[in-house]
Amino acid sequence: MRRALYIGAFMVVVLQAAAIADADPLILSGFATLQGEFVSNFAFSSVRFDLHHFAPGEFSFGLSDSDLPCTTQACEPGLLLASVTLKGSIGASGVIDGRRFDTIHDEDLSDDPIEGVSLGTTLRFAFDRPFAVPPGDTTVMSPFTLSGHITGRPGPRFETVVLDSDVESHGTARIHFRSGVPDFFPERLRVADLSSFTFGEAAATPEPATWMLMLFGLPLFARLRQHGRLTRDDSRVPEANRSVAAPGRD
Repeated sequence: MRRALYIGAFMVVVLQAAAIADADPLILSGFATLQGEFVSNFAFSSVRFDLHHFAPGEFSFGLSDSDLPCTTQACEPGLLLASVTLKGSIGASGVIDGRRFDTIHDEDLSDDPIEGVSLGTTLRFAFDRPFAVPPGDTTVMSPFTLSGHITGRPGPRFETVVLDSDVESHGTARIHFRSGVPDFFPERLRVADLSSFTFGEAAATPEPATWMLMLFGLPLFARLRQHGRLTRDDSRVPEANRSVAAPGRD
């Protein structure tokens, strides 16, 4: 009876850990490149998906809800930049949960290729240390921590949701600043004309589900092993040694 209770408790811990794992952010790896405020190419991958630009070189994505300093408006040299946010929809193709979403080529729908899946993205790249816009034409490199959310809807109708998850990662940003174009901005100002964000796996820190298994599952498992060993050892004890003979009369 006690063994069954231990097994039941262990299964509860495993199921709770699995539920927490489903809610954990996915670790994102890949890259995103921008020309000014436009996303020109990207590739995103995790344990659940492997997605990339559905037609690189043919389409760039202007994410109007993004926060991209020094792109649509020039910046004063010395301005401190703390983060960059990409927010909006971008077209992708690739694999989600083992299912392929290839670029669609259908002349009845469009003369242009159509993304296999539309990604609603909110990705915030928070620089580990804010940096100042440089006074000259140069490239600034800065490590960052990425956090955000990705939602995927397959084409051509983009109605159902096949991906809806928080994501996180870390990596390095490379942002090139040039002087302003006289017809648009004063030359003393700076514009971020080319940017790239490369990100990979985060540090190997146990996730909440892993901690739950370690804190509760392992002691239960050890107790189960001990209980099983004691049962086996008890079965090996000779019958004569298990009971105490009644004292005889003198």
